[in-house]
Amino acid sequence: LMDPYLNIHAGAHVLRHYLDRADGNVKLALLMYNRGEGAVSRDILQGRDPSNGFARKVLFGHEYGTKSRTTVSSATNGSSRLALAP
Repeated sequence: LMDPYLNIHAGAHVLRHYLDRADGNVKLALLMYNRGEGAVSRDILQGRDPSNGFARKVLFGHEYGTKSRTTVSSATNGSSRLALAP
């Protein structure tokens, strides 16, 4: 989107959707925003870590970034809700 206001508004709306789907888990929501909800859900269903090294790049400087070794899959608590792709 070329209009900065519209671009930010749309991006915030999508991120809010992912935060709701991830029950407020910021790291998981950002992974869904950047990798796609389907890819993240598929990895979780298959027992793989959906961050796949991607989280360290996206979350650099964030409290969940390189300072933490917690994987996304351990933060999901096995919620099947995340696997429900629209």
